[in-house]
Amino acid sequence: MAAVGGYRSAVGVPILRDGRPIGSIAITRAQAGLLPDRQLELLKTFADQAAIAIENARLFDEVQARTRELSEALEQQTATADVLEVISRSTFDLQAVLDALAESAVRLCAGDRSVIRRRVGDTYPVAATYGFSPEQRAYREQYVKTPDAGSIFGRTLIEGRTVHIPDLLADPRVQTTYATHVANVIGVRAGLGVPLIREGNVVGVLTVVRNEPRAFTQKQIELAETFADQAVIAIENVRLFDELHTRTNELTHSVEELRALGEVTQAVNSTLDLQTVLTTIVAKAVQLSGTEGGAIYVFDELEQLFRLRATYGFSEELIAAVEDQYLGASDAIRQATQDKQPQETSDIGDEPPSPLREIAMQAGYRARLIVPLVSADRVVGALVIRRKQPGSFPKSTIQLLQTFAAQSVLAIQNARLFREIDAAAADTAQPPQQCLQVHQSGRGQAGGTQGEQWQQLRRVRRLRHRYRHDGGAAGKAVRGV
Repeated sequence: MAAVGGYRSAVGVPILRDGRPIGSIAITRAQAGLLPDRQLELLKTFADQAAIAIENARLFDEVQARTRELSEALEQQTATADVLEVISRSTFDLQAVLDALAESAVRLCAGDRSVIRRRVGDTYPVAATYGFSPEQRAYREQYVKTPDAGSIFGRTLIEGRTVHIPDLLADPRVQTTYATHVANVIGVRAGLGVPLIREGNVVGVLTVVRNEPRAFTQKQIELAETFADQAVIAIENVRLFDELHTRTNELTHSVEELRALGEVTQAVNSTLDLQTVLTTIVAKAVQLSGTEGGAIYVFDELEQLFRLRATYGFSEELIAAVEDQYLGASDAIRQATQDKQPQETSDIGDEPPSPLREIAMQAGYRARLIVPLVSADRVVGALVIRRKQPGSFPKSTIQLLQTFAAQSVLAIQNARLFREIDAAAADTAQPPQQCLQVHQSGRGQAGGTQGEQWQQLRRVRRLRHRYRHDGGAAGKAVRGV
């Protein structure tokens, strides 16, 4: 080697750090002989300086690496704080939270694009994306398939755990046709899928993809899992808020119904002015059912017709037009009263043409609900509400209107009973109790049980006394029913 290298002597000096060799400096000479002590000391000095330089470089690299780690940690913490701020600021704006999570996942996991899908029934539509063009987003939203283990999303969903695929084309579990399509058409080569899990159930999937085949680091995977957890928290917050909001609305509506029923009951028990009672009932029925108009028809036994008695929400022109068509109104109402069941029509435009239908449609009404007013042995009338929006009526609305119908029946019977008893007492000069007995025998005990009839009589007598004491104005109104 010396002959090949052309040197006769050589000297080496170790480069030491903390007494341990980390390298060496070697020199050769063409002539034989020892290196002078001065030159040897100089060489040792160079070795010491090399050790210092190497140590400085090592420390610098460590500082740089640590700085990068701290910067990444700071960036991750900042992003996490930003997401948490979005969650706290937009507690009930789920879209804003999911958009922020999708963006942070791409930025901090060194991805190119991301998709968050939420479970809706048995499907998983797109809830948020980042890095996609509008056309790519539209494609993703239209993309619906049965989950299978051949895709990142499908495998994540089926296995219920984080799925990491550094290279789609090299993964044996990814379908070749799918991998080729995704890589060449969509431009995805690597992907990370993280399930959104609530109470052991997958409620969504966060997918982060890269255009180049490259593995995600463990920190990036953990960060993506953190974002998935935050997405679950946001979804749960919105779900709880929606449930609370729905329950609050239900309770508010229940309070309004109870208040309205109280007002109707008060009207029934405090006045024999049938017009006032029926107007109160139809007004509350329309208001609580969320409709635009309503009417109460009272059955005229002499003419066997349903006559318009009270309305709410109708214009004067509409009331006049409806009154002119009471024969047509009877056709629609008669079937409901005959069946003694509410009759619901989601769109009167689907019914055969009739004058009354044309009047209602010209006024903008489409949906109709008829609730019969019937007692044990007779038809009393009908409560009809109309809505301008086509569609069926909620079951709760129908049940509420049946309660109003029962109150209407009671009010009409009170008025009739007062009229008949008052007329009999005036003609025979008999006490009202004897007149009631004669009235019952002639009607076949039609008013209910004897106890109920006496309660009704006492109520009517109290009201009769009150209104006669006040001048008889209400009594005259009732006699005109």
